[in-house]
Amino acid sequence: MPIFFLYPFFNKRTDEYGGSFESRIRFAREVLEEVRDEIDDCAIGCRFAIDTLDEPYGFGDAGVRAGEEGIQFISALDELVDYWDINIGTMNFGEDAASSRFFKTNHEAPYARLAKTVASKPVVNVGRFTDPDLMVEVIRSSQCDIIGAARPSISDPFLPRKIEEGRLNDIRECIGCNVCISRWEIGGPPIWCTQNATSGEEYRRGWHPEQFSRAENADNDVLVIGAGPAGMECAMVLGKRGMRRVHLIDAGPELGGHVRWVATMPGFAEWARVISYRQVQLGKLPNVEVITSTRLSTADVLDYGAEYVVVATGSRWVGDGTNGPTHAPIPGVDASTPTAATPEQIMVDGKTLGDRVLVIDTDGYYMGSGIAEKLARDGHEVTLATHLDVVAPYQRFTYEEQRNHERLFELGVRLISQELVVSFDGAAATLVHVWSGREQAIACDAVVPVTQRVSDCEIYDALEGDGDRLEEAGIKGLFLIGDAHTPGMIAQAVFSGHRLAREIDSPDPAVPLPFIRERRLLDPSESDHSLERGASALRVSG
Repeated sequence: MPIFFLYPFFNKRTDEYGGSFESRIRFAREVLEEVRDEIDDCAIGCRFAIDTLDEPYGFGDAGVRAGEEGIQFISALDELVDYWDINIGTMNFGEDAASSRFFKTNHEAPYARLAKTVASKPVVNVGRFTDPDLMVEVIRSSQCDIIGAARPSISDPFLPRKIEEGRLNDIRECIGCNVCISRWEIGGPPIWCTQNATSGEEYRRGWHPEQFSRAENADNDVLVIGAGPAGMECAMVLGKRGMRRVHLIDAGPELGGHVRWVATMPGFAEWARVISYRQVQLGKLPNVEVITSTRLSTADVLDYGAEYVVVATGSRWVGDGTNGPTHAPIPGVDASTPTAATPEQIMVDGKTLGDRVLVIDTDGYYMGSGIAEKLARDGHEVTLATHLDVVAPYQRFTYEEQRNHERLFELGVRLISQELVVSFDGAAATLVHVWSGREQAIACDAVVPVTQRVSDCEIYDALEGDGDRLEEAGIKGLFLIGDAHTPGMIAQAVFSGHRLAREIDSPDPAVPLPFIRERRLLDPSESDHSLERGASALRVSG
């Protein structure tokens, strides 16, 4: 990349392309000059990290500061471009593609303003813009000239059109979880989006994010049990596909399932958009009725009168420490006692624990560190122990690792990795080093097992095992989705509900329809057939 010649951290050359500032920008200048000579029918832009933000790594002068060589670079090459696309953090991209847990929207405003002081060409400002009012404000204030919105556009590809049409309540706002980035960072799987289940599926499944065909079996009623992410998404899409009546029922007083309490954890407020977007859409569908504070029995379901029943009753964290490494509970861990608590007991029930708390994390994503932060902020002395190589390894893929560790250290949370908790006696926990087998004891008054979730699918199990009663009740299809099927990420739950609703009129909705594979068959005739199927799928979906 031409820009990387600017950074002394990368550029150790001693010829005319290294050393002084003018020499280090030579390659970028020559590339832009050649591009300018060859292209005259489109705009030429330069994506430029104006500040490398390398201080946490101790690189010192090996990077670039925005107020020094950052703006010098823009000033020197301004005549060769038609616009500047400014970002930050080349050496630490998590500071640029920042998650909502650690950064507010428009967090790169100071850098765009600096670029504007020297650029005569339009400046693009990124920073996970989701609020149309804020977008207008930054343009009118001359902070920038163009809004860059990659993640918000993954979440809602029709973001600009909805703003133009004044349909602000219909915007599917990005929640800043960075699951989209994580799939890229892992290296190969299709992109995911927590808010937009059609992301990455437009071509291979023929799913349009805003268009839904009328279901062939639309003259039927559907009962969706559970109004978490999967249930809400399923009911919404079923409603948009024209099902005669869709009843979305939840035992709780409000919609949202576990996302409602997750969004109350420190830094997770924007995740509530998973609920608010769907709540608005459900309210616009005359064929969908939402019923809360209602718990159904199997008899209630059989008597309900719906031809299709979808169970989306979610999952819960275990209270006995059952975990993947041992496939067994942890002796002494019991959330029914005062010395242990599940995340739900802490966040929903307000259960209080002793002064010294050990968080046991075998999950490896956000819950362990999130609960540790919550407890530390509440004044507890917190230790987080995991058998994994590092704390919360999945957050390396979501670009949250650095900020997560910084915050936990600031709060005084002790982090222990590669240690498996094997017992707890009410006053101390015993840990075993996963490689050496060495044991150590950690003094603690209570533990929080963030070890495994189990599906709440009892009502499905009771109904699924009695085909005769289902037939007598006129139930044509019984389906299990979301965490009630398999506990996973919120994005997976949303996809599960969306997929079933998209394919409710397929021969067997419980089994996903075939889709176009990215890896083509080598036989030309087979490849041609697959292309035809893809084109047909796109035509059918509109």
